[in-house]
Amino acid sequence: MTTLDDDVPRTMRELWRRLLASVNFISFGDGIDSINIDGQWLTFLTDPTPDTQFSVTHGLKRIPVGYIVMGKDRAADLYDGTTAWTIDTIYWRCNVASAAITVFLI
Repeated sequence: MTTLDDDVPRTMRELWRRLLASVNFISFGDGIDSINIDGQWLTFLTDPTPDTQFSVTHGLKRIPVGYIVMGKDRAADLYDGTTAWTIDTIYWRCNVASAAITVFLI
């Protein structure tokens, strides 16, 4: 009886094994420091007035390309502000007042 594994060339199995080993080591870190993804953890309170732009400083030393919301203390929608992001500041708005939000900035 032939199995699927018998049909896969040895080099493909080895390539697949190496790929899986590499991917299994990707980590966002511990919620404070990133491990092997170029990004930064940020925790902040949104503006006390809903839908008002606020700024958060960061330490990426480059303009961020995006963010992933990793936690929030209430139902809230965090969205981009109208001011362009810089190498040390990002601008957001949130539809609720004073939400505690944690993001991974990339």
